[in-house]
Amino acid sequence: MANRHLLAAALLGALALTGCTSESEAAMPSSPAPSPSPTPTVEALTTGSQLTQEQVIAAMPTVEQIAAGWTATEVPASSDPTAALPEDFTISPAECTPDLSVTDAPGVPAGAQIIADGSYLYSSPQNGDDPLSVTTLTTTITSYDTELDASALTDLRGRVMPCDTFDVTVSGLTGTAQVTPIELPARGDANSGFRMRMDILGMTVISDFAVIFDGHNAIAVSRSAFSDQDTSLITTTSDTLVDNLERVLAG
Repeated sequence: MANRHLLAAALLGALALTGCTSESEAAMPSSPAPSPSPTPTVEALTTGSQLTQEQVIAAMPTVEQIAAGWTATEVPASSDPTAALPEDFTISPAECTPDLSVTDAPGVPAGAQIIADGSYLYSSPQNGDDPLSVTTLTTTITSYDTELDASALTDLRGRVMPCDTFDVTVSGLTGTAQVTPIELPARGDANSGFRMRMDILGMTVISDFAVIFDGHNAIAVSRSAFSDQDTSLITTTSDTLVDNLERVLAG
């Protein structure tokens, strides 16, 4: 489910950006109390270890770790970002339609079960009366009962966004989209990222997407804004998630 959430967020940033403000700010969790090891010979936990739900939530960045003035809202596990798509939303050529499938996600072995899954949505303050000034950031950690295939992550952009450019039509108006790769610092077993720029309805939206595979865990971050920003928010947030996991697992 988390894979679909993040991949869809990269595609739907322009459509969902103005509708993702929560009525109330969710309280960010604190780290769970450390528990003693059952024996001195227990293997040390790493960021690639299978995680509990409590560990996933505790590793989510605090608002202070993102930026001052932002808000954080927990994303319900049952939410479906594709519901924001109008019925007349189309992509052409048809072969450029993104693959947002859940059951056949790159690197997730067939039959793998999700053990823990958490996602938070962060929103920047609105500048006056301009809703287009808001930047949104989504973080997700998904832990599986088996290790992920890190080698499959190299084809993520080609799988999710099979074309570098394509047309998007909504409400009878057609715009263009362009996809380019993002270089990420080495974290985990493998990582991959891309940026999508959409010009439609007289607006430009920039969406960045990054994912890290580390053992049993998929760590993903997406950012959408109606402005051209650098990729530093994606890379620093990815680093924060991994650093937080290390802290949580260290107790």
